[in-house]
Amino acid sequence: MDQFKISLAEARLVAHICGDGSLGAYKLKRGPSDLRNHKRKNPYREVRFINYSNNEKELLASFIKDVKDVYGLKAYPKNNNSVQFTGKWVFDRLKKFGAGQSFDWFISKEIMDAEKQIIKEWLRAFFDDESHVELIKFRITLNSVNLGGLMQVQELLKKMKISKTTIHGPYFTRGFPIYRLSILKADVERYQVYVGFNHQKKINDLNELLELRALTL
Repeated sequence: MDQFKISLAEARLVAHICGDGSLGAYKLKRGPSDLRNHKRKNPYREVRFINYSNNEKELLASFIKDVKDVYGLKAYPKNNNSVQFTGKWVFDRLKKFGAGQSFDWFISKEIMDAEKQIIKEWLRAFFDDESHVELIKFRITLNSVNLGGLMQVQELLKKMKISKTTIHGPYFTRGFPIYRLSILKADVERYQVYVGFNHQKKINDLNELLELRALTL
């Protein structure tokens, strides 16, 4: 694997972790053979894990396949709507490309400056996880506590010729500031053409939005 190059599949993985994923670590007690082989005094080792949750089974299946294709690792189901895998080197690589928790994820330079197909895959995966198609207001919205991240998303959309967007907020929910990025009525069709969804319900909702919008033109 090229240390500095990101593939379409890896771009999807990074975006999914920024969206409905998480990175973390836990302590695991070493077995007797591990202690003998490594001769370490510390009886515990730190395990780095990557988790992804989604109610859409096809997105979970796609995530599992991408993990296998990109890293040669197996992501295991944790429950009906989440999968998890481990690996320190993958953990570090994902963080390098911007994957993180709700407040600190970002879009790395490698993705910001990538070819349009990479940008498209990152945006599509992130919008599959985080966006809402609002039929009444003829728009697509994203809510996040991460204002800096949303501003970067807005810049990626511009690179895909989607410029009719706004960011509003903060709106406070349970004491946390929430910011809302909206793709406005004038550019929802551009979103469909240049980015789109893999999430089937959102595909259907966007088609319905465009049909309703056509009646108002």
